[in-house]
Amino acid sequence: MAGRSWRPGPCSGGRPALCETLDIHGIPRSDDYFERFIDLQARGYEERAHAMRLRGRVLPGALNALQALSCVPGITQSILTGNTKASAEAKLRIFGLNRLLDLEIGAYREDGPVRARLIPIAQDRARSKDGLTYSPDLTVLIGDTPQDVIAGRDGGARVIAVASGKSSPTDLKAAGADVVFPDLTDSAALIRTITG
Repeated sequence: MAGRSWRPGPCSGGRPALCETLDIHGIPRSDDYFERFIDLQARGYEERAHAMRLRGRVLPGALNALQALSCVPGITQSILTGNTKASAEAKLRIFGLNRLLDLEIGAYREDGPVRARLIPIAQDRARSKDGLTYSPDLTVLIGDTPQDVIAGRDGGARVIAVASGKSSPTDLKAAGADVVFPDLTDSAALIRTITG
């Protein structure tokens, strides 16, 4: 349900791998372990920030696109992810993207295991914050996998797919993307697509 956090049991949603690890080592299952895992995982990203910057990268045009969109009146930017909020915040901070997003209105793994169901949660959070209604016509999901596209379509958003990852433009279009860009380097075209 929009606006309410999903409160899973210790082995639901994204937790089965954690529970398998606990079982292997004969440790009783507990919600406390998942909460500790969330904290330790995010802390681990922060501690390895230098190595992550050396091995990882911001995809072409992403930073400029976020900066350009932040200057457009009426556009609110956030994140919808299968990562926990703490880990998502850490990764974005490491690559300098966190300041361009309103992370309080995003939706995360803790909110539910089905990504399409995260969209109404994020819409509800944005509505609570600014009083605007985020209908499917006014909600845009930008993703780079067919799973992102399907989540956007099923969750009630227009979908812009970006083929700068491992998925081809053909696969992204076949999944139902409204528009497919090769990358995010053309900020003007991206803005026209979102606002048009």
